[in-house]
Amino acid sequence: MLLDLVGSGLVTTLSALPHRAALGAGRMVGRASGRILRRKHRRVCGNLERAGCDEPARTARRAWAQGGANLFEILWLVGRGADAAPLPVHVEGSEALTEAAREGRGVLLVSAHLGNWELVPVEVARCGLPVAVVARPLGTRRLERKWLAFRERHGVRTLLRGEAGSGMAAARWLRAGRVLGCMMDRTGLTRRLLVPFLGEAMYVPLGPAELAARSGSAVILGTAQRLPTGEACVRFRRLAVKPGVAPEAIARVIAQALEEEIRLRPEDWLWIYRRQAWLSPEERAEESRAVEA
Repeated sequence: MLLDLVGSGLVTTLSALPHRAALGAGRMVGRASGRILRRKHRRVCGNLERAGCDEPARTARRAWAQGGANLFEILWLVGRGADAAPLPVHVEGSEALTEAAREGRGVLLVSAHLGNWELVPVEVARCGLPVAVVARPLGTRRLERKWLAFRERHGVRTLLRGEAGSGMAAARWLRAGRVLGCMMDRTGLTRRLLVPFLGEAMYVPLGPAELAARSGSAVILGTAQRLPTGEACVRFRRLAVKPGVAPEAIARVIAQALEEEIRLRPEDWLWIYRRQAWLSPEERAEESRAVEA
């Protein structure tokens, strides 16, 4: 209840600020969180070190600041009214997205909590394509209502994971030739696959890959980034998924693509979560062969 009130109040407060001020406040809160939450900060540094980062402590500090800025920007967007001017976004790879949609077998849009992830499906809708995202419930009623309303205003439908009929709705949406967005860097307790990821192992959801395998849909990676100029950028890239491959192979291709993106700009990803114990060398070799097959 308290978290819901705080979150809703923060949305209202941030929406009254200029965009630059909201980003600055987010960076400040992010840096302070990294200093206060020492145990979590050590986990972030450890995750970065195991991923092979050259300067884990420095990158961790940047990740806290960038994470705060990304979160505050999302909340800033959520609180803005329908008549507010859209946030200017530079888009790359929209041709790959629209070409995949024209094939008529649906598009599985995969992403991660990298940068301002909410901009990715919004830009799909701006391309004139019907898009729905599978999302886990926030557990905060007021804030969730605002968040869902934000997506609806921008033409994005939300399918809440765990709700009755959500899995069937996702399958029908994809079979109808539409775009279905899924976050692949966090998963629940069922239908998942353990894959090598950033120096450790991580469970990725297997359900989206199963839907893509059954429908023969294209798989598009969508990511968001803040450029040095401060402008937001959304990129779309089609992943090389061979026809008729097993869902496990599709999930591994997705995980590998996400890892490549995160390594390019590690400060944009949420390193705070625990991941699984390292795979043995034999398991790593087996997984590498599976991705290449």
